[in-house]
Amino acid sequence: MHEMSSRQHPAPLIAAALDDPAQAAIVRAVADAHGIELTEVNAQLRASCSNMKSRGVSPDLWIVDLTRLARERAGPSWLITRIRGLNPNADFALACSNRVAVSDLPQRWAVESGALALLPSLDTERFSTSVEPALRPLTQVLDIQWDGAACAQSLARVETDALRTRELHSLHRARQRIEDGFGDIRAAEAWVSGKDGFALADRSWRGRSYANCFVGVEAIDRLAARCNCDRIEAVAIGEVLRQVRVLEHVTKSHPFRDGEFFFRFTPLTDRLVQLSPRALAADLAGRAGFERKDRVYMKTLYRECFVGAAAVGWLAQRYALTRAEAVYFGQAMMDLGLIRHVAGAHEFNDGRLYYEFTALAA
Repeated sequence: MHEMSSRQHPAPLIAAALDDPAQAAIVRAVADAHGIELTEVNAQLRASCSNMKSRGVSPDLWIVDLTRLARERAGPSWLITRIRGLNPNADFALACSNRVAVSDLPQRWAVESGALALLPSLDTERFSTSVEPALRPLTQVLDIQWDGAACAQSLARVETDALRTRELHSLHRARQRIEDGFGDIRAAEAWVSGKDGFALADRSWRGRSYANCFVGVEAIDRLAARCNCDRIEAVAIGEVLRQVRVLEHVTKSHPFRDGEFFFRFTPLTDRLVQLSPRALAADLAGRAGFERKDRVYMKTLYRECFVGAAAVGWLAQRYALTRAEAVYFGQAMMDLGLIRHVAGAHEFNDGRLYYEFTALAA
């Protein structure tokens, strides 16, 4: 964190490279309310940095969506080099605007990569309660006193077209239901996995057994009663819990659903907490512990891909993880966009599906 006396501008300068219009509108409102200069980066990051350098512009803080880095085929290390070429004291935050909640491992990966935080999609409807905690690391580095009322007034003046998809609106409301009813997501996790929460049992479907799982329709009954909401809202609450990897479908084939679907808990174990997501991700992408090669499926060629089960086995052996823990880590890396299914059709699985590393893993 750098001192205000070292700044090159009479007011802090933020550069925002965000694709999501609501995310950009909130950053614009915060900057306006606190007298912060803002430049919105709409061009490629490389070109924007070159243009800023020629004009002598040196932002103090960058807020960059992971999708923007992915389009540059670059990772956080590249971003640090670029922004600190303009201002040696510059800080940055990463944004993941397609998710209303970010699980612990991706958040730790971002911080270990040098970011102040990994920001989820920010909520325009419950501005002061939802946005201020997410932006606290940024307001601290900018040395500003949060003014929620001024931010809300500024946001009301901002022109925003199609701020949110219906799905994100629903998930934001569900996130607020969780915070109102439980206090935070971890308290909600403790309840759903406790004696008053979801009923676990060994179950079977089409001849295959699934241990210690619960049924979606029964879980929604309990959530709706506990949160005093309808079933549609209860489904959205369950989906927020799935986003932070508290739970998952037993075959990872479905989002949280109202029906005879089996789900299980996927807690972040003490063993994973003790590991460095940044180090594991770099090791996973950089070592030849499992085979990456061109493969063909259904007459389609996929370049330099790997098999999920091979990566799971390698992670489990190298870091003394269970296979379930290795899958949890692999899914966290997928949530960040560091790896992807070659056809974009599946989450991370311990099976024969093909995956590839993206440029964000650099």
